[in-house]
Order: sequence, then C-alpha cells, then structure tokens
Amino acid sequence: HAIPFDSAIALHKFLGVTALVFSVGHVVAHIFDILNTTNKSNYEKWVTATGSEQQVTVKAFMTSQVGITGLLLVLIIFVAYPFALCAKLCNYFKGYSTFLCTHHLFYLFLLIVCIHPWPS
Repeated sequence: HAIPFDSAIALHKFLGVTALVFSVGHVVAHIFDILNTTNKSNYEKWVTATGSEQQVTVKAFMTSQVGITGLLLVLIIFVAYPFALCAKLCNYFKGYSTFLCTHHLFYLFLLIVCIHPWPS
C-alpha cells in the first residue's frame, strides 16, 4: 500500500515526510515570489497589480509578522527534522532524549503555523 494505514509508526513517518516535502515546496515558492515582487524591473507590474507606488523590499517582507513566523517555522524544520529522520544523528547526541526534545518542537511549530497567516 502507498499509505501505511495499518502501522501507526509508518503512518506517522509518512505524514512527517509528506509535511516536510510540502513545507519545502511552500518555502521555495515564497522565495521566488519575494524575488519577483522586490525586483526593480517589475515596478510597473507592481503598481498595476497593487495600485501602490511604493514597491515592497526584502527587508519589509522579512521583518513583517508573516516573515518572522515563516523564518521561525523554517528554523524549527531545520532543527527537528534531521533528528526525527536520522537515528545515527540521535545516537550521536545522547540518543532518544535528543529525538524526544527536538520532536517536542513540533508543538511550537503547530502554534506558530496557527498565527503565521494572520495579518499584522
């Protein structure tokens, strides 16, 4: 079966990897979006699309509430996923307790995901 519904651990790993793949895709899409939006050669398109004369900068994106929460989400992913997916890494850093501590970061991840899309 493509989705392991009969095994709780296998399903948990499958859902985790699926969330990782979609998160990486989401981040890559935002990187391209920010690069296109802040590109000075797209100024005319920006004015036409938004009606605003002031084009947004990368700094404005990154210091907004959505930008800060997005960066925190990426940071949690980069810390937690290697420990969740690589047993050798957990064994190097004192085993299961490291895995468990970094896995608890996903509670913080879920909280930040809830506030991430709220407008400032």
